[in-house]
Amino acid sequence: MAILLCVVLGLMSVGLYVRADDSEGKKEKIEGVWVHHGRHTNINVFCQQPWICRNKDSIMHGSKMKCTSSEVTHGACNSGGDTIDGCAFCAAAEPETECYCWLE
Repeated sequence: MAILLCVVLGLMSVGLYVRADDSEGKKEKIEGVWVHHGRHTNINVFCQQPWICRNKDSIMHGSKMKCTSSEVTHGACNSGGDTIDGCAFCAAAEPETECYCWLE
């Protein structure tokens, strides 16, 4: 009986610790938006486009604002009326990763 009581108390204390730890680590997510970051890179008829996640509301928070890490996606080159082998525009989709920011 004493062993069972110890096990139950032990599990309850672990549950309370995890619950308290989760509430401290959560930060409010602020909706973000993916934007082109720099010029795309040509790879024959394909291209890669760097993206950066920014706060959707464009509110300045200084260095306390952190966002999802930058990513690169791949697409097809569009000559945009330029030479046939040109790459005026990279038709690459936004990253599939959720873009959000938070205050530290």
